[in-house]
Amino acid sequence: MAPASGPGSAGWCNLRDLPRPEASVTAFAAGESKLATGARRRLVNEWGVPKADVTFCGYWRAW
Repeated sequence: MAPASGPGSAGWCNLRDLPRPEASVTAFAAGESKLATGARRRLVNEWGVPKADVTFCGYWRAW
């Protein structure tokens, strides 16, 4: 799960609050490590987006 506060928290809140789309999804999530990982987990585990359709990259880690 992505952090509720800190780097990227606004982006995470926006993704968290989006309704699941009816159409297919291709996504790229980049930023703080927990944000990118949390975004991928939401898309894959909760929305059912195929892993191959989600690219993610944690550029840094907030301590």
